[in-house]
Amino acid sequence: MKKEELMFISNISEPISNKEYANLKPILESLDATTRLTNSSLFVIDFAKSEIAYRTDDLLFIDEATKRDIQRESPNPYWSLILEDDLDVMLETREAYLQFVHKLKPSQRLKHTFVIDYRIRLRRREFMITQKFTPLKLRPNGELWLGLFCITTSTHKSCEHIAIFGNNFRYTYDFEQKAFLPFNENMELTLMEKAILLRAAKGMTTEQIADDLCRSVNTIKTHKSRLFDKLHVSSMSEAMTFVQNYDLY
Repeated sequence: MKKEELMFISNISEPISNKEYANLKPILESLDATTRLTNSSLFVIDFAKSEIAYRTDDLLFIDEATKRDIQRESPNPYWSLILEDDLDVMLETREAYLQFVHKLKPSQRLKHTFVIDYRIRLRRREFMITQKFTPLKLRPNGELWLGLFCITTSTHKSCEHIAIFGNNFRYTYDFEQKAFLPFNENMELTLMEKAILLRAAKGMTTEQIADDLCRSVNTIKTHKSRLFDKLHVSSMSEAMTFVQNYDLY
């Protein structure tokens, strides 16, 4: 079996009726409203049928791909372009992810987010993207039926930032132990870092942030430098993207 097929083996043990599929229509239609508000690249995979059940009209990068770019068939359109090394990482983390989710309470199993960065090749160039995944519909016994994916550009350069987070928990993947471990508390944001990020998101300059927070410009620069080191980024825009993707606010 091909690697990309291994990612979408269904664990659904009971058949899904036509009536149940008909009841999905309002759920999928609501995603159109979400897309209009957020201008996001979203798609839904039906794991029972191993096919796309919904996608936005415009998917980041995908609509630019040609037949020369397409490398493999996959229910996830981005995995047709994913680099082989990163596909191996996805397979490695899949088992750890399934084990982690199996231990979650039913309410947590539905309300969690799995985020990973990986590389795709398009027009002979490599691009990093961030893929966020959350269950959209489970079977009564907790088996995954529909999964919602959101794609954005990534600020990273390698497939090494992998996390699961939900209500009152946050874990990151440890490549040495091949398991999800509690999130590194050293990456938690301080109140000052949050305040700076929120103001930067409004377009405020360092000088304006310093004035608004009643701090010196040098103090703000010091906090920003520590923030960049903590998140392994080099700009405020990268920091804001990282914090948003990994739910650090």
